Amino acid sequence: MNHGSNAGWPGSVAATAAALCAAKNRRTRELAYADLRATLEKDNVYFES
Repeated sequence: MNHGSNAGWPGSVAATAAALCAAKNRRTRELAYADLRATLEKDNVYFES
């Protein structure tokens, strides 16, 4: 995953996951990975394969 500078991406991913959980009224273990990934891709986060 590459989000410009790699130094901040773990916090960015965690913040995105927290925001999605709050918006969907879900706990972190209930958040679908597909929802998180789709949101990160929409925010221009690049996933390396």
